[in-house]
Amino acid sequence: MLQELPLVMVHWIDAECSSDGWQDKEDFDKWADEPLRAVQTVGWLMRDTDDRVVVMSSMGGPDMGEAHKIPKSWIIKIEKLTTVEEISERNLSNTQWHSVEPT
Repeated sequence: MLQELPLVMVHWIDAECSSDGWQDKEDFDKWADEPLRAVQTVGWLMRDTDDRVVVMSSMGGPDMGEAHKIPKSWIIKIEKLTTVEEISERNLSNTQWHSVEPT
């Protein structure tokens, strides 16, 4: 199943909530004006719809875990990653084989 799914890195802006409990207006304003955090998620692209992507980070046998459902409007870019197997296959297919005459 994994061979059929693209391995990707999704660059996106995450939502954030205040976890400091009660705070005065000055502290709240400081927190509210901080830039949103850019994050990266790596995994197999399970879904790519009009409004979201779903990336699965862990798979073992028939089980899956650690899925991220990311709204498309939060995504900066999606990069397709190259696996070691893809690199090996590419290198083998580009190898020039030469016969050498014995001396």
